[in-house]
Amino acid sequence: MHYSLGYLVSLLPFVEIGHTYWILITIVAILKPAYSITKQRNFLRFCGTVAGAVIAYGLLYFIHVNAILFAILLLSMILCFSLLKGRYFWAVLFMTIYVFMSFNF
Repeated sequence: MHYSLGYLVSLLPFVEIGHTYWILITIVAILKPAYSITKQRNFLRFCGTVAGAVIAYGLLYFIHVNAILFAILLLSMILCFSLLKGRYFWAVLFMTIYVFMSFNF
């Protein structure tokens, strides 16, 4: 059901996402067998993304040395993949930081 709904959203004419298959990939990544786990994971993903975006924006606004930004990118990437299994909030936070940093370069 979730996959069908995601596919239908991707077909809407006002949703102009370049690669609509990302909607389905996100649904597969987030859904878990139990609803409570999915709900908790969505909340952690939202909070981690918002916190990571605020931190990344602050870092990019105040730090202008590319070597330091690159070091933060690498550290964020390592921390993200290290924490992905056990600490989902922190993994998403660091993932958001390293995605922001990579788009900066």
